[in-house]
Amino acid sequence: MKKSSSYPTNDPAKSNPPKAGFLSQVEFFTAILLTALIVVLHFTVLGNAGALWRDETNSVNLAAKPSIAEIWQNLEYDSSPIFASLVLRTWMSLGLESDFRLRILGFFIGLLVLAAIWFTVRQAGVRAPLVSLILFAFNPLVIRYVDSIRPHGLGTLFIILALIAIRQVVRHASFFSITLAGIAAVLSVQTLYHNLIILTGIICAAIIIVAIERRWRTFIALSIVQLVATLSILPYIYFINQNTLNFELLSRSAVDLSVIFTRIAQTINSSAGGFQYLWILFLLLATGIVVNEFQASIRAKRAIENDRNNNFFFLVTIFSIVLFLGFLRILGVQTQPWYYLPLFAVIALCLDVLVSGTRLVTSLRILLVLMAAVITFNATMRSCQLAYTNIDVVAATLSDSSQGDDFIILNPWYIGISFLRYYHGSAPFMTIPNIEDLSIHRYDLVKSKMAGTAPLEPIFKKISTALSAGHTVWLVGYYPTATIPYEIEPLPPAPNSPYGWSADRYQANWVLQVMYYLQRKGHTITIAHGPTDGFGPYENVFLFKVN
Repeated sequence: MKKSSSYPTNDPAKSNPPKAGFLSQVEFFTAILLTALIVVLHFTVLGNAGALWRDETNSVNLAAKPSIAEIWQNLEYDSSPIFASLVLRTWMSLGLESDFRLRILGFFIGLLVLAAIWFTVRQAGVRAPLVSLILFAFNPLVIRYVDSIRPHGLGTLFIILALIAIRQVVRHASFFSITLAGIAAVLSVQTLYHNLIILTGIICAAIIIVAIERRWRTFIALSIVQLVATLSILPYIYFINQNTLNFELLSRSAVDLSVIFTRIAQTINSSAGGFQYLWILFLLLATGIVVNEFQASIRAKRAIENDRNNNFFFLVTIFSIVLFLGFLRILGVQTQPWYYLPLFAVIALCLDVLVSGTRLVTSLRILLVLMAAVITFNATMRSCQLAYTNIDVVAATLSDSSQGDDFIILNPWYIGISFLRYYHGSAPFMTIPNIEDLSIHRYDLVKSKMAGTAPLEPIFKKISTALSAGHTVWLVGYYPTATIPYEIEPLPPAPNSPYGWSADRYQANWVLQVMYYLQRKGHTITIAHGPTDGFGPYENVFLFKVN
């Protein structure tokens, strides 16, 4: 295999970067400076992130289950395989369970992703990363969610390592390189399910390259890597199916490509508007460079293996984008920014390799990256200074201010996951609707409430008992403050309402029923604590007091 799969001696893509001239030294220094700023931003997140928000609390609670078997049984309520939970469980077993110590784990993972970016670009023959640093690693949303106590950071790390490992197989297939590619591929899909789609795009690009060169042993080896990674997901089929039935059914909506592209633009522009144009510019530059080199190779009648490096990374870009967007379109669920982190990492790295080489291109890289960094640094720093949640502040307020006969209501139900971690008061609380298990996201219990009759009756009884005895009802979360002029009719049990299994519709109906119930009895509702600056957008909640 070594002889038939070895890389030609005249291949321009070397593991060792080219000798440094003045421009290369400027490029390297710029990359070092930008990396230092990114490290500062990671430290900023570490110092300001604060309490765990609901998704992170979900991860910690899952990893802290009494046994690994119990973690496995509860995977149907989570959106990721078991590997990240095992890593988190190991970290916590060392006594590192406090919020800040958990944040240190996320910080280390963020730095490993940054190191993997450098390693990948250097291995691909480029002196220093610039494009991937500014497009991906400098993005405040990337920093915040790669460093979060969720699988996104590890999943991004392993898909980056899978990319360069598979590229090494294309360059020189040996038992060692194929084994490393297989390990990286399996770890990537064992951390995030949707990494399988991106991995498929990477391997498709590699297979096309080796098939054109008639390197059939390498073709088979890459196919085996894909097969092994895919088979490693099979034990999760039941969990994926249950997750689909419980969560995706509840959040399914009309999602076309325009909705997906809007979310992508929001993610890319998290530091400053117009950043998508920088992505588009680098994509156009990469396309132009590849097309120009392809035409030059035809005129010079060069063998295609001489352009193998750029061809591979260009095909990875195309396949990854097409397959991932197609996957999201077919899935038909609303996406969150962190869904795109592995895809953005792979594309940014490919562009870093493609948009490099000549003095003109290098000069353009340096100029564009420096301009973007200078323009967006202040906004990026402000974003990295945000805490993830204020639920700990609200919980502490209630722990001090509420009495044992008061009653606390949380809306929507899922903020109860993080509230439970930080609330230590004596007053009872319920979510809307009342979800009995708030250790993790139990969408199956939400479905049962939607399909049931009178799911709010326990809440109404608690409200009546507390207020009739002269005690206080506290409302945590998001509630309509305008007067509701008419009685809110409960929706029929799902799926027999006009909204089918739309959890958002039922949640809105439930909270309106509760607010109408309070207003009808003439109770005064005042804001005790409102969302403030300094907190992220996903869990910055209100606290209302009802007398």
